[in-house]
Amino acid sequence: MKITYDFDKIIDRTGTSCAKWDSTEQIFGEKDLLPMWVADMDFQSPPAIIDALVKRAQHGFFGYSVIDPDYKEVVCSWFKRRHNWDVQPEWLTNVPQVINALSMSILMFTQPGDGILIQTPCYDEFAKKTKETGRSVLDNRLICGPDGRYSIDFEDFEKKASDPRARLFLLCSPHNPTGRVWTREELERMSEICLRHNVLIFSDEIHGDMVLEGHKHINLPKLNDEVAQNCIVATAISKTFNCPSLYLADIIIPNPDLKSRFDTLPVNYLNFSTSPCFGIEGVKAAYTHGDEWLDQVLTYIKGNLVYASNFLKENAPHLRMNVPDGTYFGWLDCRSLGRTHSELEHYAVHKLKLAVLDGSQFGENGAGFLRLNLGTQRSRVETAMERIAEAAR
Repeated sequence: MKITYDFDKIIDRTGTSCAKWDSTEQIFGEKDLLPMWVADMDFQSPPAIIDALVKRAQHGFFGYSVIDPDYKEVVCSWFKRRHNWDVQPEWLTNVPQVINALSMSILMFTQPGDGILIQTPCYDEFAKKTKETGRSVLDNRLICGPDGRYSIDFEDFEKKASDPRARLFLLCSPHNPTGRVWTREELERMSEICLRHNVLIFSDEIHGDMVLEGHKHINLPKLNDEVAQNCIVATAISKTFNCPSLYLADIIIPNPDLKSRFDTLPVNYLNFSTSPCFGIEGVKAAYTHGDEWLDQVLTYIKGNLVYASNFLKENAPHLRMNVPDGTYFGWLDCRSLGRTHSELEHYAVHKLKLAVLDGSQFGENGAGFLRLNLGTQRSRVETAMERIAEAAR
């Protein structure tokens, strides 16, 4: 695909209250680091989003806002166009962030002491929110094969799902940090097990549009109606179009009873009865005019990931970073270095001069890995790879 957007252009983000660039020294305790830690790309959002926000700002009113029928129509149209999924407007509800929906699902559909199934290494908030609410983590550890590709231990998954405490499965699809895009067969098998053991599924599909060429994301409810009635799907434009600060996530719940129960919590207890006006306009613009930008940024990101993987094969073959199925994360296997968790953190920050996340943050079986956000300019990816190769010599 011909890329017409200038993703190589570097724009200074420092001094803009940018967590990625302005908080790095405070978080990592070192100056002049190249930040590749948080899930925030270094590409400006599509022009259509910028134009929509400017137009809204010029109106000059920032009062209470509500989700209107036009908004829901735009969201449904996006999922039909991009995923061939017939989302119905009545399935939609909105909260500020996907993590809010996850926390709400834990509070609404489980009780303290219940078990919540997750698959590590996984986005750390899954385990954090489980523990903070007094629930127990049931960890179905993913298997890292000899080729570095992760798979599901289905025997253990069945064991964990059949635990009498199990009430909820937090599915990360596509998977962060490994970059796996689950196949239809994998999703069907996990869903069947959950149905058989009466385990509700919360499917975090925030990276569902960030799937690289050669792979296809399957929205969980598309498997069949029985699965659709047993799941909550959380989506947002925040990762896709790099605008998490717009604070608006779309939660899709086909089961009317589940949706009714879910909706009581944000409206009655969390004061989510209004939505951010800029979030509403951002979503409308993204899902109406963002297709071309997204297709091009995915091509650019895959180029970054292929470059990084090939560079390491040639210059640091004892380290490995496979090209993922989706997301913009490089999952760097550093286990051959034989370093402890603290040693690997120190190595990344003080030796490589990179602000990246240590794999242990994603669970014990993430130990020995580093997660790098390669959703940035190619020149920065080149700098990071050169530092890694130089330090590894």
